[in-house]
Amino acid sequence: MIDYNDFHNLVCNIVRENHFNNIVSIYSYGSISQGNFEKKYSDADLWFIIECKSIQERISLVKEMSAIIDCEIKKYLDKVHNVKKDRKYHYHGSLFFTQIEFEKYYNSYPTRVIYPIKKKIWKLIYGKDLLEKVEIPDRKICVKHLQYDFEVFVHEFNKLSFSSNTRNMIKYFLRAIQTVIWILKDIYLPCIDEVLEKADVILSDDKLLPYVIEKIKYAKSISYKLSGVEYLELFLNCSTLLEIYGKKINCYVCKSGYSLLDINKFIETTIWGCLAWDMACLINGWCNMINKKSKMTLLEFIEGDGYKRRMQYFNYIITRKLRAEEVGLSVWEMPAMRSRILNPIQINKDVCKDILDIPAYMFLIEEHMNNIINKKFSKMNISQLIEYAEKKYIPAVYEVFERLLKTD
Repeated sequence: MIDYNDFHNLVCNIVRENHFNNIVSIYSYGSISQGNFEKKYSDADLWFIIECKSIQERISLVKEMSAIIDCEIKKYLDKVHNVKKDRKYHYHGSLFFTQIEFEKYYNSYPTRVIYPIKKKIWKLIYGKDLLEKVEIPDRKICVKHLQYDFEVFVHEFNKLSFSSNTRNMIKYFLRAIQTVIWILKDIYLPCIDEVLEKADVILSDDKLLPYVIEKIKYAKSISYKLSGVEYLELFLNCSTLLEIYGKKINCYVCKSGYSLLDINKFIETTIWGCLAWDMACLINGWCNMINKKSKMTLLEFIEGDGYKRRMQYFNYIITRKLRAEEVGLSVWEMPAMRSRILNPIQINKDVCKDILDIPAYMFLIEEHMNNIINKKFSKMNISQLIEYAEKKYIPAVYEVFERLLKTD
């Protein structure tokens, strides 16, 4: 899809032609350097390390460089992604560090940053190699930091569930499996494409994994447009595997004489209330929202975090056979961040059979999710969105909520 040398030359030419002499180094840290660039989705992923004497100079430099560099790279990516008008992929721009900041950054992530750079998976595009004298982290350091990596990737997987971004949810699942392989088998797979191709062979004792891998390949073949029971099954199977591997990591680390991750460094989300509290906030928030007549706000409520968080709440309670009032909810994230290594739980998929009998739940994971995937809500006007929310979406959410609240 992209020839790395062409991209390398493009970036270097931009820097030289514009006399950006304050740039110390540029690193390519993503799919372009790894060789797994994905059309319609992948980004440039560049880190710039710059010299500056003051914050004012830094602001001026970043403004100047971003205006030119980002513009040229966007043109390049538009051509690669075959975009003629509005961009269909997300371009988040480049990151600009000072040298001291970058050193602190990579030293904080030996497995996620130092290792792939030293192994030439991520590449120096321009300037001085700031990691030239840095040593590759040893096995003890890797196992220590990989536990945190696993937890972070699992947390991101859960955060992205029941959103329109199924691709990224799957990406973080595969990153978690990538970490599992590195910890349990001492095999480093540089990108998730390799995980997709090799994980079921490397972790051959796990019977569920090959099935999940095939489902992920299928999802990729249909541009990740999964919904309904098919989506739910993938989510539950991935969740089951992550619980299993968390426990296996715990056993491996203890048996091998390594140290388990420090629970004090494991950041829990802030607990604010229970499901009943959240439903009160939902209704109150809706009443305030419709007065503003903002389409963007309405869309966020119907298809964004509003929908995603509700579904995460429901499935968190259902799969764990919990009482709704016992579950603490976070304002921003759900389910609350939990260590799979230190505190794995048993995912109960059988209890989902009961919830599938509720028409409102099926509406939320089929018709509603398909509307999100096919961008039907963006074509509605404000009046239509309000009518849909009040006649279909909120009643469905409330029906499921009421059922859960009554469950012993």
